[in-house]
Amino acid sequence: MDILGEKLGPVVFQFPYLNKKKFKSGGEFLTLLGDFLGRLPKGYKFAVEIRNRSWLDARLADRLREQKVALVLQDQSWMPRPAELFE
Repeated sequence: MDILGEKLGPVVFQFPYLNKKKFKSGGEFLTLLGDFLGRLPKGYKFAVEIRNRSWLDARLADRLREQKVALVLQDQSWMPRPAELFE
C-alpha cells in the first residue's frame, strides 16, 4: 500500500452475503470483525462493506466507530439508504 503514497485512499474490505453456515448471527461476525479490525496497521484508512442487511445495526456502527473504520453501502434496491440506518 505504501507504494501508492498520497494517492492511497481507503482500503475497502468487501464481505459477501454470509449465510448461517458461516456465522450463526451478526453478533458472531462482529466478534471476529472486531478482532480483525484491531489488527489492522495504524496510519491507513479502512472501510467495510457488509451485504447482510440485517447486520447493519447500531452494534456494527459502534464497532466501526471504535476502530475509525467507514461503512460502505451498496447501491442495491434491497439495501437500506443512509437515512434509513440506525433510526
